[in-house]
Amino acid sequence: MSIIVGHQAISADGKKIVVANCDEFVRILDVDSGNELQKVKVNIAGRYNQLYSAAFSPDGKKVVAGGTNRLVYIVDVESGAVIKELRGHTDYVWSIIFSPDGRKIASCGGNSDQTVRIWDVDSGEELRKLEGHRHGVHSAIFSSDGKTIVTGGVDKTVRIWDVNSGKELQKLEGHADRVRSAAFSSNGKMIVTASGDSTARLWNAESGMELQKFEGHAIGVSSAAFSPDDRKIVTASIDHTVRVWDTNSGKELRRWGVPRTLDPP
Repeated sequence: MSIIVGHQAISADGKKIVVANCDEFVRILDVDSGNELQKVKVNIAGRYNQLYSAAFSPDGKKVVAGGTNRLVYIVDVESGAVIKELRGHTDYVWSIIFSPDGRKIASCGGNSDQTVRIWDVDSGEELRKLEGHRHGVHSAIFSSDGKTIVTGGVDKTVRIWDVNSGKELQKLEGHADRVRSAAFSSNGKMIVTASGDSTARLWNAESGMELQKFEGHAIGVSSAAFSPDDRKIVTASIDHTVRVWDTNSGKELRRWGVPRTLDPP
């Protein structure tokens, strides 16, 4: 038996995991025991929903999820109740995240939607619609101060936005295939991106200049992230390896092979 997981995220206290398993359930698991704490069905009557992404709020009290039925769901972790359904996207919701203060949500629209939408958590109101990508948007993440968002999409571009105004601040170009993930450094001065072109790249967030290209994966890179001190970058690829790189030199420091599926004990 194998477990196929579409997307998962861990709570800030490290005690819970939320899983979007490409079906219509939000599952919340206990990290230590592996027990399922909540299983919440989210769909519209008569329309099957596959959830592609889920994330915890910073305080761990809420979960946000989205998928094929175009809605964004806010779920109360303790009760398992759906608190709000946010409507606005015109295609699949590919990725979703809370702001660092937990007051906003950013959600990414699929192929024909091509937008990132920013929502107010308390009211459910759509605050901003970020338009500029020319195809579906794979990834969005807030800076640590919550003032900017970096997005990556199928159009091979990375874009930086002002959260309050919705203005596009930078468009970063250089990848030769879709950008699957993007992340800020801890101080917000650098961005690392992962692409289907088999590379991860390091950028200056202010100037938009490419600082480093991390090459070595055999095929597409699915995600990239900074270490807490920003001195290293870790990447994961469809080639079934995880690699660690030196941020400044671009040198590969270590790699691990990972299995294609996870088999429960």
